[in-house]
Amino acid sequence: MKLADRAALHDNLAQLHAEIHRMGAGAADSLRMYVASIFLHSLEAVLDEGGSVPDLFPDPIAVYNSIQSRETASEALQALQALEQALGEVAAYLEAGRTGGQRHVVEKAKRYMRRNFGRSELSLSEVAEFVGMSASYLSSLFSEAEGRSFVDYLLELRMQRAFGGSR
Repeated sequence: MKLADRAALHDNLAQLHAEIHRMGAGAADSLRMYVASIFLHSLEAVLDEGGSVPDLFPDPIAVYNSIQSRETASEALQALQALEQALGEVAAYLEAGRTGGQRHVVEKAKRYMRRNFGRSELSLSEVAEFVGMSASYLSSLFSEAEGRSFVDYLLELRMQRAFGGSR
């Protein structure tokens, strides 16, 4: 599975969902092992690209243990669904690292925002400090890369949460 190719990632996950439904409820062990394998592969891909695992998974051991603790096929499928968003972030992270440092910084800022947008005190200054640059420079990079401002993106995250959407 090529994690840096978002379209291929989406297709592979769709095929996996179809295979899971075909296998039925007795597939918990196989499914749990497969989900753990995908997770470990994503960590390896990040490291191979010179990336930082904590940027994506602050506690990768907890994620792995959570996957392994799933007892039924249904629970393992839930773990896969939770991992899908993270795999999308891994793909974006790897893609950003290949297309230049500035895009990488914006993707890192967006990940931080997605993890912390529920805190009312989240600010451009805080995110800029997290990515290691000035607030004004991050604001410029963000607007250029995303075609919208930092504030607009943050507002969109909060509105999606308020109206039941997910990102």
